[in-house]
Amino acid sequence: MKKVQILVMLGCILGAAYAIAAQSCPRGATPQCNCPNSTVPVTCYGAVPDDGGGDSAAIQQAINRVPDGWTVFFPAGVYVIDQGLYMERSNINLLGEGIQSELKTPQRTSLEPFTVLSMPRNETYQFGCVPVPPSAPPGTYVYNNTPRNITIEKLAFNGDFNQPDGCPVTEDCGPLNGIWILQGEDITIRDVLLKQFSREGITIALGSVIPKNILLQRIRTQSIRRTAVYFGLGENLRLEDSSLEDEGSGWPEHSSVAIDVEVEGGDVECHFGGVLPEHIHGGYVYNSTIKNTLIISPTSEESRGGVNFTPAQGPIRKALFQGNVVVNSTGVTTAGYPYPADPPYDDVRDPRVGDSRLIRELDISQNWISNLHTSAVYPWGNMSVQFEYTGYAPDAYGPNDVRFNDNTLTFFPNSDNYRNMRFSAVRNLSGTNNKTFRPYIVNTSGDPQAGSENFVWNKTVTSAAPTNMQITNTLDNGWPGSRLACDDPSHLPEWYFCSLTGKSNQLTWIDNGADTPTQPPIIRFADVWAERLVVNIEEPNRQPVRLMIYKNGIPEGLKTVPSSANTYISLSRKPIRGDFFELKAFNENGWFGDYSFLY
Repeated sequence: MKKVQILVMLGCILGAAYAIAAQSCPRGATPQCNCPNSTVPVTCYGAVPDDGGGDSAAIQQAINRVPDGWTVFFPAGVYVIDQGLYMERSNINLLGEGIQSELKTPQRTSLEPFTVLSMPRNETYQFGCVPVPPSAPPGTYVYNNTPRNITIEKLAFNGDFNQPDGCPVTEDCGPLNGIWILQGEDITIRDVLLKQFSREGITIALGSVIPKNILLQRIRTQSIRRTAVYFGLGENLRLEDSSLEDEGSGWPEHSSVAIDVEVEGGDVECHFGGVLPEHIHGGYVYNSTIKNTLIISPTSEESRGGVNFTPAQGPIRKALFQGNVVVNSTGVTTAGYPYPADPPYDDVRDPRVGDSRLIRELDISQNWISNLHTSAVYPWGNMSVQFEYTGYAPDAYGPNDVRFNDNTLTFFPNSDNYRNMRFSAVRNLSGTNNKTFRPYIVNTSGDPQAGSENFVWNKTVTSAAPTNMQITNTLDNGWPGSRLACDDPSHLPEWYFCSLTGKSNQLTWIDNGADTPTQPPIIRFADVWAERLVVNIEEPNRQPVRLMIYKNGIPEGLKTVPSSANTYISLSRKPIRGDFFELKAFNENGWFGDYSFLY
């Protein structure tokens, strides 16, 4: 009898433990579903992968109904996104099984945008302000809570270059953006693939509430027609360990830079709590970081390529571009727009960014930037830090406090893109230990031609002459006559700065002494050993290489690897049998070697 009682009690205990493990699913899920570990599959709400039917309504239900802290899970398969998905809440995770979990737009649909993180959404929504209940005074607005603590991981977003009926290929209709963050805080997007979107892959812009603490890590984009990643508004924005490929593909009329840090924000008035109005003028980008990222589009000759910093409607402060490899038609550019100095564009009053809307504290360091193809549309070169417009109050200067150290700049022979460094309207620029290769054009006989511009010193704006420029210890293998060009004819032949700039400016050259790498690195072998990747790479000049690793289609970030030595590299996640690895090894000239294997 006691034995039977013990067995019954044990059965009850085990049954209770199973019930806890199974965990009840949120409301609306099919009864047969189990939701262990606070995770609900989208299939529990009716999404069916690989059947060709629309899945947006089911996915939206899952997003809306899971409790705080839960995970919405996408089993492997293709989900048809026939309506835009909206994230209008906080404390939620979206998780797939890698790029095998794909969210894809069907052809001939117009979704604007594809995925939105915003709050709230209705017909009267305008950049974060919505009407309060009807009992409130007319014209009173109240702001709803910003979405927070959101994670999107291990998913693929496919725009499929979708074009609705009647939409020309050259027009920006169809699904424009893969992920659009209008507002939000503490958002992480990691291990995600975005491909074939008509405008941007990931956009952070155009909200009235500054997005904060956004991490984009191990992002891969492929064939984005305009811009892979767009920082238009935000604070503490990070892009790292990512790979942006073939930006501008298939749409040369609208191609742009792979990463666009271009401030845009509306002039909005909100009444918080229905009490006093708070004016939110043009936004800003504060404390942005782009690190250990590969930007490559060697087959897209119309693409501008790398990264652009433009304070179009607000200032850029504390921008770091470090440890990246750029293989494009342009590298790093800054630019200005002739917007009026009158409100609303010039009256940002945040203490972190100051009063003017130009660029301050720009750090460009440890990058390898190579021009391996011509750009007939944008012949700007490798490094173009300039500002061509005046009339801004209170400061007519362009970039201020620019640090430019330990970079390698290279370009190959072509007829359009021949400038390695170009500066104008800059204050307080310091640069040291930079290296330049091939600052000249090669003619048909294979000999270098003088006259190309390794260093261009512009004074195109009278009221914005460069001041306090210290470019020292710059390594150079330039052909005579190609080192320095000045707009003013009074420059000195000793390669100092133009005489009109005064004693606050200094430029020194040191001959490089090294040949330009002309052969790609060779990956002799690669394998997994003791849960780490082991590689052996031979570089013709025995120089270090930078290695981009893709595991199951997702980048691991750039790693620096010595030549002709076995190197062991830790990975973000433990490798398992069946993982597929792709490797690209780059030298300073942008040449790269490929290798792939199945573990």
